[in-house]
Amino acid sequence: MEWVKLHDVGFGECVVVGGSHGEILMVDCGTLRPRLDDQRLFREDVPVIASQYANASERSFLLSHFHKDHYCGLPLLLRGDPQYFDRIYVPCCPVDRKGVPLLMELAIFIESFVTGPGAETVRMNGANLRFFREICTLATTETIYTLSAGDLLEFDDEMYEVLWPPKENYPFSPELIGLVDEANRILSTSRDSCADAFLVLKDQLCAAYIRCMDAFAYETTADQQERQDCVEDLFHLLDELNDLLPYLHTLRVAQRVSELLKDRSKVLAVGREINGSSLILSSERLLLTGDATPETMGRIAPMLHDSYEVVKAPHHGTQSCWWDGFTDLGITHLLISNGRVRGGGKIARAYGSLNALHHCTGVNHCACYEETGRCCNEGLYCPLCVPETADPTRCRIRGCPIYVGSFWELHPCRCTEKRLDWDAV
Repeated sequence: MEWVKLHDVGFGECVVVGGSHGEILMVDCGTLRPRLDDQRLFREDVPVIASQYANASERSFLLSHFHKDHYCGLPLLLRGDPQYFDRIYVPCCPVDRKGVPLLMELAIFIESFVTGPGAETVRMNGANLRFFREICTLATTETIYTLSAGDLLEFDDEMYEVLWPPKENYPFSPELIGLVDEANRILSTSRDSCADAFLVLKDQLCAAYIRCMDAFAYETTADQQERQDCVEDLFHLLDELNDLLPYLHTLRVAQRVSELLKDRSKVLAVGREINGSSLILSSERLLLTGDATPETMGRIAPMLHDSYEVVKAPHHGTQSCWWDGFTDLGITHLLISNGRVRGGGKIARAYGSLNALHHCTGVNHCACYEETGRCCNEGLYCPLCVPETADPTRCRIRGCPIYVGSFWELHPCRCTEKRLDWDAV
C-alpha cells in the first residue's frame, strides 16, 4: 500500500488503494442516489474516476456487499470498458448449517413478489439476485472471483486476508430466518400449482447460485468450461423466473407476501443483515470494513491486529455501525465516506474521540462538527509523513499518503484543506 484515495460519491463509497508497482485495488464504487447535488450526476463522475487510473499497471475491483451505494458504479465502469478490471472480487453466497443461502432465497422472494409503493426501497435488499448475471454479462468470466473468510490475496507485495463472511455455517439472525420461513409457509399453504412451481424453481435457483459460488471461488479447481456451464444454468433459471412472474402476481397470497417483505422493521433488519455480511479485508496496515455491523466486528475481533495505519469506518461512520472496539484499536488514519445528501444517518460522535486523523468526504452530517464547529483533526499530525513538531495543516504538501477527492465546498479534515493535484499522484 503506497497510498489510499477516498472518492467523494455522496452517500456512498469508493476507496482506491494504490501499490508501489502502479497497480490499484478499487473497493466499492457506488452512491445511494443518482444525483449527488443540484448539478452533479453520479454517472457523470464515474468516467472521471475511471480516467484517473487509466495508466495503472493492473486494476482490480472488490465489492464489499450488494447495496447500491457500494456497487452501482461497477456496471457503469464496465459498460465504458468491459476489460477495465483485470480481476473482480465479489462476496460469496453464505449458507447456514443446513446449506441454505438465506440471503439469496430472500432476494428471490423480493424479486418475485414486492410491487407497488415502497417496492424500490425493498428491492435494494434483493440486488444480489441479478448482480452476478449482470457482471458476468459485462465482463469475462475469467476475471470474476468470489471471496470468503480465509482467502488470502496478494497486493503490492502484501498479503490481505478475508476475515468475513464465512462461506458455511453463517450465523444468520433469527429475524431473517423467521422472515424467510414465513414467506415459505404462506406460499406452501396456498394450494396453487403456480406457487408450487415457484417454490421448486426457488430452490433450483439457490442451488445454482451455490454452484456458481463454488466454481468462481478464489481457490477453485473448476476450469473455464465448468464456470461457463454454471453461468448458463443460472441464466436459464433466471429466465424461467422472469416467465413465471406475471402468474405469481395473480396469486391470492401474492399481496400477503409483498406486505410481509415491505414491513419497515423487516426491511431494516434485512438491510442490516446484508451489511453484516460485508467482505472484511485486512493486511498488517489496512482494514477495510464495508458496512460491517458491531456484531460482525465483534466476531472478527480476535483476528484483528492491534493497530492499523488506515481503517475505513463501516457504514459511512454512522452510529448504527459504531463498534466500541475501535477505541482500543490503534488507528492512524480513519476514512469516512458520508455525503451531503442524508442517507443512513449522521457520523457518530464517538469517531471524533478517536486519536486518529480523520479523512471525510463531508461535514454536512457530522455530529461533532455540528456541535463544535471544529474539525476532529485539530492538534493532530500525521506520523506517517511529518515530524511531531510539524504543522498538521500542511500534512498534504509534506506527502501524506491519504487523499480525499472532494468536490464539496466544506473540508472537514485539516489534512485535506490543501487542494490535491490529482495528476501529481
